[in-house]
Amino acid sequence: YLFSFTLGKIIICFAAVIISTFFIAFFITLIKIISNSRLSATDEDIVIILGCRVKGTVPTKALYSRCLSASKYLKANTNARVILSGGQGKDEQISEAECMYRILTSLGIDEGRLIKEEKSTSTYENLLYSKDLTQEKRIAIATSEYHIYRAKLIAKELGLLASAIPAKSIPVLRVSYFTREVFGVWYLKIRK
Repeated sequence: YLFSFTLGKIIICFAAVIISTFFIAFFITLIKIISNSRLSATDEDIVIILGCRVKGTVPTKALYSRCLSASKYLKANTNARVILSGGQGKDEQISEAECMYRILTSLGIDEGRLIKEEKSTSTYENLLYSKDLTQEKRIAIATSEYHIYRAKLIAKELGLLASAIPAKSIPVLRVSYFTREVFGVWYLKIRK
């Protein structure tokens, strides 16, 4: 009886430690994601806009928001050029890069400042293939605010020093986006 009582206590303590560790790690990661979700780009000459789904030829709200944030930076930093990074998915009629090109030119950004990278299918590939298109090691990344921290970690892996041009996500979905991103960051760290 004494053995089973002690074993039960050990199991409960072990479970409490596991659960506590999970929540501590979760909130530490979430704080890092939130603290990196602010504008930090100042005078970088290369901006990389990370692709996001296109519905046929129509950008998602997330992709349009990324382009809008980048266009504000580009208008304030007239020497900066931008790499539009995103390939074409099976259900997309045009590449994400082409969609971004159309958005930015409609917002008044000179097409001579735009470079299309149309092979990538993931954040890692966005940055890897974009790196091949520039000699710059200091870049600004334009993406959804919850996605900045993970993108900066990948950029660092690739030898790039990245600042942020965050795009606001849909307010009602922010909690789920930030929560999901914690697991994205964990996956990135585990796969190393």
